[in-house]
Amino acid sequence: MRILCTNQAFMTRGGTESYLLTIIPELVLLGHEVVLWSPQLGDLADELRAIGCRVEGDLAAVGAVDVIHAHHASTALAARAQLPTTPMVFAAHSWILDIEMPPDAARPAALVAYNEQVAARLRASALGERVPVHRLRQPVTINGMETYRTPLGPRIRLAVAVSNHLRDRLPMLRTACERVGATLDAYTPARPTKDPQTVMMAADVVFGSGRVALEAMALARATFVFDELGSVGFVTTERYAEMESVNFTPVISEGVTVDHIVRELRTYRPELGLQARELAVRHHAAREHAEQLVEIYGGALDGPPLTPGDPDLQAELARLNFQVFALQQSERQANWAATDLLREVVMLRAELDRWSMHMWRPARALRRFVHSRHRRG
Repeated sequence: MRILCTNQAFMTRGGTESYLLTIIPELVLLGHEVVLWSPQLGDLADELRAIGCRVEGDLAAVGAVDVIHAHHASTALAARAQLPTTPMVFAAHSWILDIEMPPDAARPAALVAYNEQVAARLRASALGERVPVHRLRQPVTINGMETYRTPLGPRIRLAVAVSNHLRDRLPMLRTACERVGATLDAYTPARPTKDPQTVMMAADVVFGSGRVALEAMALARATFVFDELGSVGFVTTERYAEMESVNFTPVISEGVTVDHIVRELRTYRPELGLQARELAVRHHAAREHAEQLVEIYGGALDGPPLTPGDPDLQAELARLNFQVFALQQSERQANWAATDLLREVVMLRAELDRWSMHMWRPARALRRFVHSRHRRG
């Protein structure tokens, strides 16, 4: 089978990028030919080329494929315009971004959701009423050669935070780690890492969410779900089902304080690492996930043949989706920049008022002094 995978961008290690880096090697190992197309390519593309995946920045150079595994509305529409009759499976990872929702005009044969929130959103859509929705768990690479894995100690010595969504809560997390005698090493957008697995391997506890949490589990680290949205705590057998249903994100957090984090950290025990790995092996092995995908691809291939749509309209819709997403990002960034400027103006005005008050008081005292001397004279 020749499979085309699409992605909005393939430059930095985000959620869908990490997902593709996980599943494409498994599809290649199963003997399938995989082509990745993205209009924005970076160093990550070399990792796929190294394992035999063809990577293209020009969709016209892809050629004929058997099935399209699409991420993001923009690239799905562009692929549909280029390949009007090829069956498509649309994979949705997030319920927050509009670009993650499958467009009707792309005419997917199947939809894939990776958590319960996304599955519910897809099933509630008009497209979900006509097209099968498959609920899969996020995959992670399971390495069988674990002889040299560093065992977790009886107490937390080193904790690592790895997150693209962590800024304002980082000082709180540092304080909590200090209170339990742990050193915190943080990798955030302000200090990124190209090799998150290596930094996680050195830690007793890994703070993160989404795929970071899942990768920490596969490495047998005690995994603490935490990011800018909130704090949930350690992944355990008892909590697994609830945490997995929201893709190990803190949307189920009930509030965050330093005391709350400290209380949770004090429940740490070395067995949490092995427990997390057992959950990853049992429910998230990438090899089993690839097999499930191939079955879904086969179902799409067995469906009724597509009649070509209007490629010009689909290409224009793709262009507009790329543009809308870029404008949404720019608008949000501009709104925050404007808010920061407004905050600075308010602070400067307050400082000016304080300065004026300090200057006015001596002047008033001087006038009183002069007036009193004048009366005495």
